[in-house]
Amino acid sequence: MGVKLMYCKLTLLLLTLVSIQSFGYSGFPKEFQDKWTVNKDLCDKYLNPSSLVISEGEVSFWESIGIVKSISKQDESLNVHFHMEGEGQRWISEETYTLSRDGKVLMRSAEEYFFKYVRCIK
Repeated sequence: MGVKLMYCKLTLLLLTLVSIQSFGYSGFPKEFQDKWTVNKDLCDKYLNPSSLVISEGEVSFWESIGIVKSISKQDESLNVHFHMEGEGQRWISEETYTLSRDGKVLMRSAEEYFFKYVRCIK
């Protein structure tokens, strides 16, 4: 019984390590976290349908929110899987996030769309 329990714990530990190594991140790195918008002039607008707010574990849009389920790094980009919710609906989304070298521009894309944002400096 003791050997089986130890084997189960070891297997669980190995699976956890493989999972962590595969995804690399549990949330957005700090350099991505901020308020973003498509036009710098809209940064101070409270009601801005083009704004995107990224925190460690979620993204918030005008009428929807995405909870991060996994993040993996590919080259200079992050591939992010979300559980999304908004306007009475729920869906799963996979998006790619890429920062410019200076950290002032964010590109967000998926198969069917591409958006370019500027950082709203506080």
